[in-house]
Amino acid sequence: MKAIFFKFRKNDLIPSSGKQIEFNKEYATDFFELESDSAEVRFTYRSLLESKEHEGVTLKVTLKLSPTRGDYKIYQNKDSSQDLKGFLIDTLHLSPEQNLDDYLIIVRQTRDRYLFSYVPKGSPSYELISMMNIDKVFGESRNEGRHTISSDSLQVIYFGTPGSGKSHKVQQSLKGVPEECVFRTTFHPDSDYASFVGCYKPIVRQLLDRTALSKEELKAKLMEYKQTKDGQHPLLRFCPAHPEIANLSGDDKKEILASAGEPESKYVEVYKAIACADELRKYMTDLDITYEFTPQVFTNAYVQAWKLQTEAPEQAPAQAVYLVIEEVNRGNCAQIFGDLFQLLDRNEEGFSTYKIRADKDLAMYLQKELGEGHKGIAGGNLRLPANLHIIATMNTSDQSLFPMDSAFKRRWDWEYVPIDYGEEIASGKFEISIGDKKYRWIDFLKAVNKRILESTDSEDKQMGNFFIKQSVDEKVFKSKVMSYLWHEVCKDEYHTKNNFFRINQEKGEKEFTFNELHGENGTNLLIGFMQYLSVKAQEDEPSQAENRGTPNADEEGVES
Repeated sequence: MKAIFFKFRKNDLIPSSGKQIEFNKEYATDFFELESDSAEVRFTYRSLLESKEHEGVTLKVTLKLSPTRGDYKIYQNKDSSQDLKGFLIDTLHLSPEQNLDDYLIIVRQTRDRYLFSYVPKGSPSYELISMMNIDKVFGESRNEGRHTISSDSLQVIYFGTPGSGKSHKVQQSLKGVPEECVFRTTFHPDSDYASFVGCYKPIVRQLLDRTALSKEELKAKLMEYKQTKDGQHPLLRFCPAHPEIANLSGDDKKEILASAGEPESKYVEVYKAIACADELRKYMTDLDITYEFTPQVFTNAYVQAWKLQTEAPEQAPAQAVYLVIEEVNRGNCAQIFGDLFQLLDRNEEGFSTYKIRADKDLAMYLQKELGEGHKGIAGGNLRLPANLHIIATMNTSDQSLFPMDSAFKRRWDWEYVPIDYGEEIASGKFEISIGDKKYRWIDFLKAVNKRILESTDSEDKQMGNFFIKQSVDEKVFKSKVMSYLWHEVCKDEYHTKNNFFRINQEKGEKEFTFNELHGENGTNLLIGFMQYLSVKAQEDEPSQAENRGTPNADEEGVES
């Protein structure tokens, strides 16, 4: 999310017709990123004052490009609605005499939607901005050690090698988001539309204990059976539902029949119905099985987002809802999304550009949850709200499992999560213990990733810095790291120059297999493997080994 900070100029706070506030060429190209000479956007006010007065007011802002200077200027609205300068002067009562040293802050949400605030001199925020010497600066807003998901990335896929920190990046980005606004799922080869959206499923309910009806109540109930449900076979339906009639005397049974206008000849049918019901109960438990539409993660997120969108105050953005899909390419996206992928086309306001017809079962469920005529199911159609974000992760090593077609891909923003070989983060302090030797994980990672690239002519199979999440011993190293290298890279290259499962010997290089690592000579093979990769043990580098800890990645919440 980009932001710009600048102090007011005198002209910004003087009433005038025509042009109002100017943004230089740098802002025009790198902040607004508008594609036309003129654009109508929305500015929403966020108060930094304790009173929160005028919070959420949204203004229409007209930006026009100056052909000669290449900058943007804000002009008065032709429909006489309040503009930005009018809001600053008439509503916030700012003036050149009192506020020239104050800051105006503009934060970009999407290309057409912005938040703005002003910071008065003397406030804590002002002191912080001044201390940091922030003036006419734009750029990516960041928090230390934390990534933020841009508001204009309504659908984004984070991709990278296994263990590069994709899930961790998503987790950190969603810090502070209410738990009820985050919905998670993981795709796999058996995932389908029903497991993503929902379907009819058998629902098992325990039958409630029911108090036996009195004779008079049974008379009324039998009459009810005759008058409802088309009156078909009332005795055959009534007796199994009310087995207490079997405990009444014969005269009482006849009295109940007579009260409902049934002839005495039907008395035999009562016993037949009771006998059939008793026999069926021998094969029944005290559970009742019905079928209902059972919503899954997409539908749950869709309902929550629309509810919050509807409840949001007028002219204020709704609370964002996030649908997180891990390992998106491990599932067949075409099969899982079906025609839902059409909803991923968003308009300037963030809503789906195209509506699709909901299945009858889904439509009935949404009408029940959202209400008849609600925008989320109006006319039986689905449409994503502007506050629903879909975030996915993808391992490059799995991208051939279910290839994504171009129509699906183009509806997402893509962000690569690189391998971080830095020593200052947790993974930079991990160690590998083999026998009586210890090796730095990042030293091994650099060496082996270079070999993977040479062997496969691709970075897809390389390992990320958090492929392991803490320092590991020989057993874990073999079962997790060496197993991956063998099965994903070297096994099919055995007896070729691309296989780097090798050690150096006097007579030259010697290949070995994964199975040999589990023999009596396994430790020596691993030490020889490290030597082959030119990875030195820490005992050979005492100066680097000093003061080096072995933290656990989980302590910092790191996930692959």
